[in-house]
Amino acid sequence: MGQANKPGQSEARSPISLALLAAAGLAGLLTVAIIFLALFAGLWLDNYFAVENHMYTFGLVCASVPVTLMAMLWVTRVITKRFVPTNLPKDEEDAASG
Repeated sequence: MGQANKPGQSEARSPISLALLAAAGLAGLLTVAIIFLALFAGLWLDNYFAVENHMYTFGLVCASVPVTLMAMLWVTRVITKRFVPTNLPKDEEDAASG
């Protein structure tokens, strides 16, 4: 079940949750773009070389999967690095870790 907001609690999201939301959206769009690029490049290569079994399409789409995973990790690291402080003093670092 969800938690109910207390009367004085604001509805604003924290900066880190907004950063993660932006990273997820951008990584998803980047993933779709890379896979479609691989798909259309493979179809074009299959037509150009007159291959009937779609060898290039299959190869490029399979090769695009690790590329999209690396792109997702890169986008997430870049976006969250801007919002998460990295140089906390020692006492705040212990409190932030839980």
